[in-house]
Amino acid sequence: MGIRTRIATGTATAAAGIAAVLLSPGAAFAGTNGQQIEFFDNIGDTNSVVVSGTNQNGQSVSHCFDTTGPDTRFYGWWWADTTTLDEYEGPCGSGSTRLRTQIIAVPRTQPDSDGDWWQVNNYID
Repeated sequence: MGIRTRIATGTATAAAGIAAVLLSPGAAFAGTNGQQIEFFDNIGDTNSVVVSGTNQNGQSVSHCFDTTGPDTRFYGWWWADTTTLDEYEGPCGSGSTRLRTQIIAVPRTQPDSDGDWWQVNNYID
């Protein structure tokens, strides 16, 4: 393999790597630009939670998550800053009664040892 071929191959490989990083979705990892929420239903009456607030890209978003028991992780959605959680007695889309609303402050960053999960309980200490 000649020197020109090696340079061309190296350049193409580097360009592909840079493109992969630049074109990838804007997800936050290891708590660097928002957190995923882990919800603890300590009361035991919540079957879904609508989370509304700002995502890791600064966009205003809202999503409903069905809770699967006393400890539910809301995977794939990163939240930052002021975030609202509306708890419902029925599953998402059922039109059920809202039980309570919490407004929380989700940090954009936290130590790597804490990962990217922000824990929320549905009771006030």
